[in-house]
Amino acid sequence: MQSGKLDTVGYGRTAIQTSQWIKHKFAETRGTSGDLGERQSADVQHAAKGSRRGWIKNQFSRIVPSSMTSGDLSHAERSFKETCLRGLQTQQPLAERIRAAEAASQGVQVYSVNTLLEIWDAADDLIAADSPVDARTAGFELLAACAGHSGFDGQERVKFFDTITIPFDPADAVLRLKALKKLTRDGRNTFPFESQLAVTLNTWLCVMFEAALRTRAALKRNSVRSTDQLGVDEGITRLRGLLTQLVEGFSLLFELLTQIVTHSQETFRGDQLTTLVDQILWICRRTVVKSDIANGVNIIEAVRKSSQIPRTCFEACIETLCAICGAAQTSSAETKQILLVLLRSVDGPQTVETLLGILSAGPPDRSTNTVRGALAMVKFLVMCNGRDDYPVIPFEPLVNALSKVPSHVNHRLMLDCLQTVGFILEDQVIVDTILHEDWAPIFLTIKGVAVKPRKDRVPEENIHAMSTADSSAFTSTNSLALTTETVSRDGSLPEQNKRDTKDITRELVHIASILNSLWPRLDAQKRASTAHFYGIMDNALGANAFDQALDSLVDQRGIFPPAAQWPARFQAFAIQYLFDIRKPSAIRCRVLEIAKEVHKTMDVYSDQAEYAAMIRLLLDQLKDERSLPVINSLGDFLSTCTAEVDDALFREITDFLLIKIITTEETHSAASTDHMPMSGSDLTTNNTTMCLVRLFLRCLKSSARKTIQLHEVLTTIASSQELASRSRLTAMKLLTRIRCDSDFAVIVIDVPDTRNLASALGRMESSITAHGSEQSRLHRTSVADESGSQVSRSTSVTRSNPTASRSGTRPASGLGAAARTTPPLWMYPESMGFPEEPPNRPSPIVRVYTNGPREEPALKLSIWLESIIGILQQGADWEIQSYVLVHLPSQLSNPSLFAGALPSIKMLRNVVCEQLKNGSFIEPPNSTRLKKSDVALCLFHILTVLLSYHEHFARSEEDDMVKTFLTGVDFRDRTAKCCIHALSVCCHELPQSITRSLNLILRKMSQIITQTHLAMDTLEFLGGLARLPGVYVNLAEDELRTVFGICVRYLHHSREQRQKSSNPVSSRSGHSSARLSGTSADISAALDVDRTSGAHKDLPQYVFALAYHVITIWFLSLRLQDRSKHVAWITKNLVAKDELGKEVMEEQSQVTLDMMHRTAYSDLGETKSDPMFTSADGDVIKRSWLVGMSIVTVETAVSTGMSQITKRQASGTTHSMYQQKTAPLPPHHIPGPTDHSSTFSSEAHAINVFPNHVFLQLTSTIAPTPIPMQPIPLPEDDATRRAISTFDRNDTVDGHKIGFIYIGNNQTAEADILANTMGSEAYYTCLRGLGTEIRLKDAIFNTQGLDRESDMDGQHTYAWRDRITEIIYHVTTLMPTDIEQDAQCVNKKRHIGNDFVNIIYNDSGLPFRFETFPSQFNYVNIIITPEASFLPRPVSQETIPITEAGIAPYAPNAAHAMRPAPHQYFKVQTISAPSFPEISPAATPKLVSASALPGLVRQLALNASVFSLVWANREGGEHVSSWRNRLREIVTLRDRFTASSAKVAPGAARHDLYPEMGPKGAARAKRGPFVEGELWKGAVAMGGVADEEGLVAGIDFSGWAS
Repeated sequence: MQSGKLDTVGYGRTAIQTSQWIKHKFAETRGTSGDLGERQSADVQHAAKGSRRGWIKNQFSRIVPSSMTSGDLSHAERSFKETCLRGLQTQQPLAERIRAAEAASQGVQVYSVNTLLEIWDAADDLIAADSPVDARTAGFELLAACAGHSGFDGQERVKFFDTITIPFDPADAVLRLKALKKLTRDGRNTFPFESQLAVTLNTWLCVMFEAALRTRAALKRNSVRSTDQLGVDEGITRLRGLLTQLVEGFSLLFELLTQIVTHSQETFRGDQLTTLVDQILWICRRTVVKSDIANGVNIIEAVRKSSQIPRTCFEACIETLCAICGAAQTSSAETKQILLVLLRSVDGPQTVETLLGILSAGPPDRSTNTVRGALAMVKFLVMCNGRDDYPVIPFEPLVNALSKVPSHVNHRLMLDCLQTVGFILEDQVIVDTILHEDWAPIFLTIKGVAVKPRKDRVPEENIHAMSTADSSAFTSTNSLALTTETVSRDGSLPEQNKRDTKDITRELVHIASILNSLWPRLDAQKRASTAHFYGIMDNALGANAFDQALDSLVDQRGIFPPAAQWPARFQAFAIQYLFDIRKPSAIRCRVLEIAKEVHKTMDVYSDQAEYAAMIRLLLDQLKDERSLPVINSLGDFLSTCTAEVDDALFREITDFLLIKIITTEETHSAASTDHMPMSGSDLTTNNTTMCLVRLFLRCLKSSARKTIQLHEVLTTIASSQELASRSRLTAMKLLTRIRCDSDFAVIVIDVPDTRNLASALGRMESSITAHGSEQSRLHRTSVADESGSQVSRSTSVTRSNPTASRSGTRPASGLGAAARTTPPLWMYPESMGFPEEPPNRPSPIVRVYTNGPREEPALKLSIWLESIIGILQQGADWEIQSYVLVHLPSQLSNPSLFAGALPSIKMLRNVVCEQLKNGSFIEPPNSTRLKKSDVALCLFHILTVLLSYHEHFARSEEDDMVKTFLTGVDFRDRTAKCCIHALSVCCHELPQSITRSLNLILRKMSQIITQTHLAMDTLEFLGGLARLPGVYVNLAEDELRTVFGICVRYLHHSREQRQKSSNPVSSRSGHSSARLSGTSADISAALDVDRTSGAHKDLPQYVFALAYHVITIWFLSLRLQDRSKHVAWITKNLVAKDELGKEVMEEQSQVTLDMMHRTAYSDLGETKSDPMFTSADGDVIKRSWLVGMSIVTVETAVSTGMSQITKRQASGTTHSMYQQKTAPLPPHHIPGPTDHSSTFSSEAHAINVFPNHVFLQLTSTIAPTPIPMQPIPLPEDDATRRAISTFDRNDTVDGHKIGFIYIGNNQTAEADILANTMGSEAYYTCLRGLGTEIRLKDAIFNTQGLDRESDMDGQHTYAWRDRITEIIYHVTTLMPTDIEQDAQCVNKKRHIGNDFVNIIYNDSGLPFRFETFPSQFNYVNIIITPEASFLPRPVSQETIPITEAGIAPYAPNAAHAMRPAPHQYFKVQTISAPSFPEISPAATPKLVSASALPGLVRQLALNASVFSLVWANREGGEHVSSWRNRLREIVTLRDRFTASSAKVAPGAARHDLYPEMGPKGAARAKRGPFVEGELWKGAVAMGGVADEEGLVAGIDFSGWAS
C-alpha cells in the first residue's frame, strides 16, 4: 500500500449516509420505521458530531436487544447475516460495502462461527492491497472482530492467522497487529501457529525498525531542503504521517511480544528466542528513540523472568544493558535492576566475568557508555562487598580490569574508576583482606588518571593566574588538564569538563587521604608506591598527601648535609616542591620549613658558602612569588635563618624584599589611593612589608646593624608616595610603635593609647556612629570625587588675622584620589596587629642614642621624623595623613627616643607652628565629613607634646608655641579646650613665655568665658595660674582686673541664663559637658553617654563655685597695698539683681565679701588664741555678741583689763589681745570706793572692767544706732557654748584627702602594691614636690582620717596648704605594713578606698588598670608614668637607707635601676570611673618634665577632688564649702536670737521700718540644694542697715575703711 493512500477524510463525508442506511435496515427488520421518525433528526446530528463507530454500535443494539430469546436470536442472526451479506455484495457501491463491514464488525462475535465465516468470505477482498484506505480499515476491523471469536477451531485460527500476516506491509502494521492481538487473546493463546508466529514477529520486528529508520532518514533529508516548493512540504507531511503509523505499530509489536514471552513461553524457543533477543539488542544499540529502548528492556526482562537469556547472546545482553545504564537513559533504573537480579542469580559469576571483560576491552571495542555502565556495576559490587547475596569480585581480576580504564580518554570513566578504587581502599574489611596482595595495579590505575593531563596542559598564563590561591585541598581545576578535543577554540574549558576535572581532582585527594590514613599499615613497597603516586599527582593533591612524600624525603636525609651532593639534591627538591607554583601553598611552605632544618645542620656539617648559595637560590627563584602563605614563610625563613649571614647577604635580602615591593607596585595600574578590596599586587606588597616587619622584630634581639638597616628600609616604604597605602601603613604601624627606655634601649609596644585622637578623626566605632548612619554603614568610607579630594582651604586657624587669604588647599591625597566608596584602611583599636608578638623587653643591643666614649650604631630617628615632616608639608593619602596625625603624639611622648634627633624635633616644631598659625595644613576630604579644625586638633596635640622638648628650643621658639596655642582658642568647639589645657602645661613648662603673653591670654579668656562648655577649662586655668606667682608677677593693675572680670562675666552670664529659664539650668547651655581633652563637640557625642550625663547636672555648681574660688585666690595673690583698690569693683559685681530688679547677694558672694573684709588690709594670716591667758591674768569674764555676720567674743581679765578678742567670720577666725593702758591716779585724786587704786588693785578678785566695756569701746558711740544694726548679745548658756563650739569645728580652709600610691616593679595585684614600703628616687622627688613632710602625732590640723595619737597610720605624711585650701596625702609607702597580720593591707585600703582621688606613681612598666583598686568612692586616678619606663627590670638588692622619718631618700626596687636623668619626663593621665565624667585636662596624656610635675599634678588632683565632692553629693544635696558652712552657722544664730528679741520687745523690733528683720522676713529658712544662679535676699539679715536701692554702697567697706 502506498503511503499516499492513507486518507482519513472519508469518515466525515459518509457519516450521515451510514446513519440513514442503518435506520432503513432496522425498519425493514422490525417493521417499526415510524418509531424512528421522531429520532431521525437527533440521530443524524449525533452521527455527524460523534464517532461513527460508536454510533453504529448504538444502532446495532437496537436491532439486537440484550433480552432477545433464543428464537428471536436465530431470527435476528438470519436478519443480521442477510443484511450484512446484502451490503457486502461486490456489486454494491464501495461506500455501501464499507458501511456494511463496519456494521458487521460491531455484532459479529455474538453469532455463530458459520455466520461469521460467511460474512468474512463476503468481505475479505476489502483488505486487498489495492483497496482504498477506508475499505482496508473497515476490512481489518471486521477481521479483528472475527478473529476474536472464541468458537474457531485450530484450522480456522490458522486461516485467520494467515489472513492477518500474509502479506505484510509496515504501513498497515497497526491494523494487522490489532487483529493479531485479538486472535492471540493479547498473547495468551498462540495455538496452533506458535512457530509461525515467532518467525513472523521476528521478521516484522526487523522490517518495521528498518522502515522506521528509512522514514526518519528521508524525513531528515527533506527537512533540509528549501521550503519554497509546495511539493516538498506535502512530502514531509506524508512522511510524518507514515512515521507516526510506524511508531504506533512498533509500540504495539513490542507490547505483543512482551505479552507472548510472558504468557506463551512455548512460542519463542531455541533459535527463535535467540533471534528475538539478538534483534532486541540490535535495536537497542541502533535506536535513538527512548521508548524503543524502554520497550526492549521490558522484553529482555520478560525473557529473563519466563525463561533464561540464551547463552549465545548473554554477553551481548550484558553489554547492551551496561550501555543503557552508562547512557543514563530514562530506563536506566529498570536496566540496572535487571543486572542486579542477574548478579544474584545463577548467572552472577558469568555476569561478573562479562563486566570485567568490558572494562578490560574498553573503547573502541566497547562503547564508552558500555564501559561506564559496567564500571558502575563493578563499583556497586565493590561497595556491597558480598552483602545482600551479591557476588564478591576477586581482587586481582578486579584491579587488573580497573587498571585498563584510565587508558580511555573520558573524564567520567576516570572519575568512576577512581571512586571504585576509593571504595576498595576505604572499606576496612576489604583492606584487611588485600593488605598482603600486590597493589601495583591499584597504583597503576591511579597513575593512569593522574598523569593523563600531562600531555595537554592548560596554558601557562592560566596557571600563573592561579598562583595567588591559598593552600586549598586542590590547587584549581587546571591541576588536571583536558584533552585537546575538550578545549574550545578560544582556549576556555567546557563547563561540564571543568566540573568533571574538579571531581577527578577531588577524588584523587580523597584517595590520597585514605592512603595517608593507611600509611602506618603499609609495607615498604606500598609506601614507596604511595610516595611515587604523590610525586606524579601533578599538584592535584592537598598538603596532607604531599606531606607523606616530604616525610619520606626527609627520612632519607639526602637533601641535608653532610649527604653527598646535598646542594644539588636540595635544588632539585626545591624545584619540584617549592618553585612549582601549582603545588599547594602548604607544601611549598613546608619546603621552607625543611630549609630551616637544613640551616640547623649547616653549623655542624657544612660551609656557610653553600648555605649562602642556597639562600640566593631561593631569592632568585621566588622573586616573582605572589602566594601569601609562601611569602610569609619565606619571610619567616629569612628572619629565622639570617642571624649568621654576613652583612652583604643580609643587604641582598632586604634589597630583594624592597625591590619586590617596588616592582610589584609599578605593574599595578590603579593609583595608590585606591582602597578597593585588596588586589593581588596590594596583597603581595603588603605581605612583603610584613616580612620586613617580622625581620625587624626578630633582629631586635640579635643584630643592631641589621635592625638599623631594616629601619631605614621600612622608613623608605612609609615615606614613598608611589607605594600602596596598605604597605605604607604596615610599615608605619611598626615605626610609630618604636619606643625606648631610660637607657635608650629600643622596644616596640603593642597598642599605643591614641583613643581620643582616633575618635576625633572618626576612626572608632563610637565616633563613626556619632557622625551619621552613612558613616556607620560604611565605617566612614572615603567617597572622594574629583572635587571632594581637592577641597578648598578654609580660612586660617587664627581668626584675629582678617587679611588671611583663601587659596586652593592641597588635597588630602597627594595623588588626587579617584572617586571611590571604600572602607577605611585602619581603625582604632586596630583589628590586625604585628605578624608576631614583639619582644616583651627592651632590646639588649639596639639603641637610639649613644653618648659614651665609643660610638655605637643607633637607629636614625631623624630620618623617620623627616619623613613625617614631609607628609605634613606635602600631603599624602588621607589614610596615611590621618594615621600620622593620630599616632605621632604618642610616639613624641617618649623624648628619650628622639635624643639623637633634636634638629628634626626643632624642624617639626617649626612646621607645626607655621601650619597652625597660617592655616596651611592639609584639609580632610569632604567625604569624611570632618572639618579642618579636626586636623588642627591633632596638630595642637602634637605641639602640646613638643612642649617637653622646650629645653632645646630658643626663647623665641618657646614664645611662638604659646602664641600658636592662642590661635587655637578661636576654634571654640574644636581646639579651644585642647589649647587651654596646653596653656595650663605651659604655665609650668614655659613660665616666662606665659608671662610675656599673659596679657593677650587674659584678653582671649575674657572673650570665651561666656562659652559655657569652655568656662570650666578657663577658670581652672586661671586657678592654676594664681598659684604660680612667678608667672604673673608683671601684671599691671588693669590686667589684674581682667582676671576678676573674667570670673564676674561668667557669673553675670550664668545669672542671665538662670533668669531666662524657669527651670534650673542643668547643663552647659546645651553643650556637652564631657571633658574630652581637646576633642571636638561632635566627637564628644560619640563617647559613652553615661560618662557625661551626670556632668550635665553637676558641672554648673562646680563651675559656679570655681568662679568664686578664682576671685578668692587671685585676690589673696595681690600685694597687700593693692587689694583695697579692687574691693569696690569686685563688691559691685558680686551683687546680683533678682527678677524684680532688686539688688541681692548670693551666699557665695557673701563669703567672698567676707574674705575681702578680713584680708584687704591684713596679710598676717592665721591667728591663734593664747592658751595661758586665763591662768596668767586672774579671773576672766567672757561675753559674746552677734555683730553683723560675725560672732565676737571678748574675754576680759577683770582685774587687769587684759582682753582676748575672738572674731569669728565665715572666712576665718581672728584672735587679738586688747588692754586698756590705765594711767596711775594723780596724787591729788581722792580715791572713791570703786576707784582703781593700788590698794584695791592688789586684791586678787577685784573687778575693774567687764568685757562689755571693751566691746563698747571698739564698736559703739553715743550716736543713735538703728536697731537692726545693734549687736545682739548672746547668753552665756550651754546652747550658746555648743553653737560656738560647733562653729569652731569648721575648718577655715577647704580640706581634701588624696591618695598617693606607688606601684613597683611588675606589680599588678592590689595587695602587692599596697604592701610597698618604699619607692624610686623619682617617686620621692615627686612626693616632696607635692607637699611638706609633717608629723602626725598630736597634729592640730585636720589629718583627714589619719591617726594623730598612736602612729597607727604612720609617723609622717605629706600635706600642702595655702590660705584657702589644705591637702592631706594618704601615702601608702609611709603607712605601717604588717604582711603577717594584714596580708591584704586592709588598714591602708580603708584610707585609699575612701579617697575620691588617688595619685598613682606607676613604676611597674605595665599599663595601669582602673579596676586595680576596686572601690565605689575612687572616682579619679591620676597616673604618673616615667616616659621611658615600659617594662619591668630586675629588682636591685641594694640596701635602702631609711631616714628618721621613715622615708627612703631613694628606693631602687622599682623600674629605675639608675638615678633619673637630669631632664626626666613623665606622662600624666587621669582615668575616671566608668560612671564619672571626664573632667581633667589630662584625660589625654600630657608629657611633663620632672620640675613641673608636682605643681601640675597637685593642681589636677585639687580640681578633681573639688569636683568629686560635688559629684558625691549630687543626689543627697549640694556640697557646701567650709566658709559657706560657717556663714550658715552665723545665720542660724541670728535667726534664733532675732526671733527671741522680737518676742521680748515687740515694739523695739520696728518691723514697719525694717520688715526684713521681722520673724517672718528675717528668719532665714534652712537652705535646700543649691542651684546655679539661686539668689539669697538677705541684705538686712547680714546684720546691717542698707538702703533698698543702695546695697552696694552699704556693703563696700573700702569706702570708709581706707
